[in-house]
Amino acid sequence: MKQRRPGLQSPYYRFFREAVSAMAIADKNGILVSSNDSFTALIKGLSESSPGITLNARFGSSLDFLPIHDAVRISNLLSQLTNSDMPRMEFKTPYHDKLGSVHWFKIQAWKMGLDPRVDLAGRGPFIGFIIHDETVEKEAEEKLQENMHIAEMAMEAKSRFLAAMSHEIRTPIQTIIGMTELLEDTALNPEQSEFAQQVKFSAEVLLSLVNDVLDYSKIEAGKMELERTAFSPGETVEQAAEMLAPEAGQKGLSLVMDISPGGRLPVLGDPGKFRQVVINLVKNAVKFTPRGTVTVGLSAAPTADFQNKTITVSVADTGIGIPEEARERLFTTFMQADSSHTRNYGGTGLGLAISRNLVELMGGTIEMVPNPGGGSVFRFTVPAEGAGTFQLPEETLQLSAEPLRAPGSAEAETGLPPESAEPPSGAERSPQALVVEDHPVNRRLLVLILEKIGVRALCAEDGKEGVDSALSNPVDLVFMDIQMPRMNGYEAAAELRRRGFARPLIAVTAGGVSGERKRCLEAGFDDVLLKPFKRKDVEALYRQWTGRNQDSGQDPPSPPVFSAKNLLDTFMRDENSARELLGYFVRRSAGQMETLPGMIRGGNWEEARRLAHTIKGSSMTLSGMELGTAAAALEKACRERDAQKAAAALPPLKGAFRRFQRASEEYLSS
Repeated sequence: MKQRRPGLQSPYYRFFREAVSAMAIADKNGILVSSNDSFTALIKGLSESSPGITLNARFGSSLDFLPIHDAVRISNLLSQLTNSDMPRMEFKTPYHDKLGSVHWFKIQAWKMGLDPRVDLAGRGPFIGFIIHDETVEKEAEEKLQENMHIAEMAMEAKSRFLAAMSHEIRTPIQTIIGMTELLEDTALNPEQSEFAQQVKFSAEVLLSLVNDVLDYSKIEAGKMELERTAFSPGETVEQAAEMLAPEAGQKGLSLVMDISPGGRLPVLGDPGKFRQVVINLVKNAVKFTPRGTVTVGLSAAPTADFQNKTITVSVADTGIGIPEEARERLFTTFMQADSSHTRNYGGTGLGLAISRNLVELMGGTIEMVPNPGGGSVFRFTVPAEGAGTFQLPEETLQLSAEPLRAPGSAEAETGLPPESAEPPSGAERSPQALVVEDHPVNRRLLVLILEKIGVRALCAEDGKEGVDSALSNPVDLVFMDIQMPRMNGYEAAAELRRRGFARPLIAVTAGGVSGERKRCLEAGFDDVLLKPFKRKDVEALYRQWTGRNQDSGQDPPSPPVFSAKNLLDTFMRDENSARELLGYFVRRSAGQMETLPGMIRGGNWEEARRLAHTIKGSSMTLSGMELGTAAAALEKACRERDAQKAAAALPPLKGAFRRFQRASEEYLSS
């Protein structure tokens, strides 16, 4: 007996007719056989907004409300569904009605095969349809995307605003700190000296607050970026602790260092971010320890493949400790262990939150545990890639070569060889630098500092004037601000390099923009002086990049060929590692010395410069100061693409290598 189609009162038919979703059935030719109330209402609504759509038309014409390419595509898909084994299909399409409104539809269709059990009219085959109106969901999604875009633009605007404000705020702070430092060099009575120290201290506290807010803003906006340069974690930790040693001494605290020998070998990472975390932790320890000891420890453990390291820094104090209930929120923003501490000790509550974010950015973890002897222990661990000895980048050579000091030389202060420009023929001229700075107070401050260290200063008020002055005056070095009218620092540096200016360019900047150092180096600067700077910062950079001894005005004496003592000091008395790396360097460099003349004859200036730079850094790390200085002269000639200077620099380099090779072999055979 044949089964008949459900009657009008069948629950199945009622389900179809009263369904909320628009549903319809068409025959194999695309003619509508039946549709429910929701489908009829939908088509009626489309008909009213777009006359010409009819309910009883074939589906080909019923798709007229769709964009022409979608109507054709869907008709083809329906044909495939009818004439192939494809069981179902789904597609989405927009519809623009005559009133300008956009509707988004998701159409699902499936094949209903031949059913011989029912009468001829209901036997099929048919195509079933469900049409979902997703307009509300689509509009909500687009609104969300729009809001996200607006939020991103607002965050970007906030970042730009904070960067600009950072520059503007740091300028008066720079003036206060710099002028106070110069004031302290004058004859002051005890009361005046105390006043000057308090002004300087308050300015430095204000600078610290500005830095915290700026760093938090960068982290919040996802703009904090990591550098990847070679540095010594041990020396970085020591430098950070030394910065806070005076504050600890004023409180009568003992500041103890415990650094493992392996922690001094170079790794690849971001020394600035690493140092900032250490400073934050040590500063907190000193602040919250009324008496006793602050111990800063560092250890380095090799990974399983012995190629990388895990660096762990701990800061233990004997201070007030942290209650257990406050530990979970220690590393959250604007939080301190006890609100009363804010009144007693001050601070924004950003330091630990910034530290946590920086450590996580470096791929590490940070924690706090109670100190068994009373107080707290803050500990962070970060992964680090081993840097070896021979790939230290130019900006980190000062750090790696610092223990290799030649007594009485300018390198004793910087660990870097001289790279000053050739003096003019005739009598030796006095040291001279150019200051390019639009802010009159900062310009005056730099001039005063340079004069204090025995350097005559020329001045320019913007980038264009700075370019003209640098090209027309015999200066040893240029200090140049970044944000200036007419021509900014980036443009001025690029223009100077384009016109053949080969002397050192130092960017002077507040460092408020992520990646600014990298951008400065790419523009043609050799180094960066961060605001606010002090006299020692200016003096160190001048000596580093000119090789001049400001006290005597004379060039430094010849550096030593080789020092076994300095070599062992660098490797923390690990003689086996020192011997192994020294032997490797001598063997490798012997071949490189033979390739350098061919590179220069062939005009491969950049390749020759990189090789000379590598020899310079490696030899200085291995206590070969004479060889490093000779390699620096060749590097400078290659950077200037001066064939005559390069040819003149090769014989001294080869001679220095022969002497270093003999001295090294004598040491290795002893």
